[in-house]
Amino acid sequence: MQRKETEFLTEEEAQAILRVPDRRTPQGKRDFAILLTLLTTGLRKAEICNLKVGDLKTYRNQGVIDVVGKGKKFRRIPLKTETLLSIQDYLKANGNGLNSDHPVFHPLGKHGPYDRKCLTP
Repeated sequence: MQRKETEFLTEEEAQAILRVPDRRTPQGKRDFAILLTLLTTGLRKAEICNLKVGDLKTYRNQGVIDVVGKGKKFRRIPLKTETLLSIQDYLKANGNGLNSDHPVFHPLGKHGPYDRKCLTP
């Protein structure tokens, strides 16, 4: 059986993707934070969509995300400073973060109730 070769983005491709969101708007801040989190943590789409504010923590003086992923496995993922700051910027701009059970990346506009549509335009 032939193994499938793993594909990944180059640094230039990742930077080009990060330039797309208009970070002056709430949706742009949200989209930038989601993209940066995806690119720097390796989280799956479902894991990003299920993140709660309470999952953002500090461990040994570093920002981390606690995630329960596939197979109910717990992972603690370190966050780059830029990633944590982009998430905090979005939460502050959007008025989120008051409740630890509040989703980090909820849909904006008319997307309906919170679910995995958090990454749908």
